Amino acid sequence: MTETWKRLVALGVLACLVTFSFSCASVSQGGDYFGQNKPPHENIFRYVTGDEPQSLDPPISIGQPEARIYMALYDGLVEYDPKNLSPIPSLAERWDVNSDSSEFTFHLRQNGRFSNGDPIDANDFVYQWESSHDYNPSAGMEKIEAYGIKLDKGHAKLQELIDTLKDREGEGYQFEAAEGSFELLMRKAMGTHRPSFQLLGFRVIVEKKHDHGASSSEATVMVKVGELVEHAAAVGAGPVNALDHALRKALEKFYPQLREVKLLDYKVRVLSANSGTESKVRVLIESGDHKDKWGTVGVSENIMEASWQALADSIEYKLLAKDE
Repeated sequence: MTETWKRLVALGVLACLVTFSFSCASVSQGGDYFGQNKPPHENIFRYVTGDEPQSLDPPISIGQPEARIYMALYDGLVEYDPKNLSPIPSLAERWDVNSDSSEFTFHLRQNGRFSNGDPIDANDFVYQWESSHDYNPSAGMEKIEAYGIKLDKGHAKLQELIDTLKDREGEGYQFEAAEGSFELLMRKAMGTHRPSFQLLGFRVIVEKKHDHGASSSEATVMVKVGELVEHAAAVGAGPVNALDHALRKALEKFYPQLREVKLLDYKVRVLSANSGTESKVRVLIESGDHKDKWGTVGVSENIMEASWQALADSIEYKLLAKDE
């Protein structure tokens, strides 16, 4: 087994390998399909993603609209059981794991084919892995330029930006659904980002007094805006909710526009399940205001640290106009 293939299969799942024909169409109230849950006639597949996708090439695009389409259209070695989220066969009909779980060997289905009829083999997985993780300047530039950072191919910062992106993804960060964190990362690497606030510290307390009682969460945050230090405390439905409330409470007097921001979705993914409760986790947050939505990401062995990273990026992304 080659080293590249070992790296590939050790991840367990690699999506974006089979392209299906599909058709997207906008819908409006009163249209043929508005508010219906039955499939349309003639086996036409309609997928409403909202924004126009930047690209359908996974190594290039990094936005939420594209990520939603990938999840709906593409197949991988395994997929999730919809009832318990355990891995079940997909393009791989079975797999073997060595004694220390450091190497996975996947056995592909014999009838796996692309939408044009071409058979799928192991080389297709290797190609997708290399195109996704061994960044070339062209692919890296397309990602970077999507957020208004214009660089020539020979620019001294280009390889540094690509290396930064590779390092973060190696740590477990994923930017396909975290365009806010991606843009902030690129701006910081370029030296063009001016932080809207500086964290001086935060503390989160979770208390449960008896077996059948509800737990309570309280967070305190200390931040510095310019030369002013602000300290705020808040309670919440859980520790992340309390931290979110405390951060907003500390910053809204300086940035009233933060009152528009809502936390729309919060997801946690365990990245190293074999480590038990010490496992590294990835937190994805989707935020929005009255006109936009954006995603941010954090990674850490400490779920509160990962949550803080994603929350702080969400606020910073909202305030990017102050950097212009």
